[in-house]
Amino acid sequence: MQNDIDPISELNQSFHLAGLRMQADMKLKGEDRREAIAIIRDFDKVRGEEERLYHLEYQDRVNGAMKALIDEAGAKDRSFKPGFAGHDRFDQSSLQMRAERRVRHAHRAAMSLLDQQETHALEEIAKRPDEAAFKKTHPSENRGRREAGKIPPPVRRRSRD
Repeated sequence: MQNDIDPISELNQSFHLAGLRMQADMKLKGEDRREAIAIIRDFDKVRGEEERLYHLEYQDRVNGAMKALIDEAGAKDRSFKPGFAGHDRFDQSSLQMRAERRVRHAHRAAMSLLDQQETHALEEIAKRPDEAAFKKTHPSENRGRREAGKIPPPVRRRSRD
């Protein structure tokens, strides 16, 4: 079985997710911050439940993977191989290690998928423009606020004539 999860990209993804979580905590404000915190809390719950089930059902998952490996090994192979010229496809310790490896790999893949989903959700929130920063006001609105003393009058330079 080939390892589909690249450790380098998984590490990069983890750091990216940590940065998004920090940004959600420090930079976001108002409704965006509340939504990001809710997403983080929900994904933490799902991760905790997945970890709990993984440890609780580990032996059952290994037994299921062992059964699948035995079924794969017992499948008829149409090529002729003498019994003395090959390895025994029913080596118990080898099957046990391969089954445990499959279970661990499936768990890592599930956790990586959760990280990807959380990253995507937090990136969507982070991409939203800050409405207060991009709000364009009409000049007449500024004049009313300037008269009320909320905005200082514009600085006018004297010309050197």
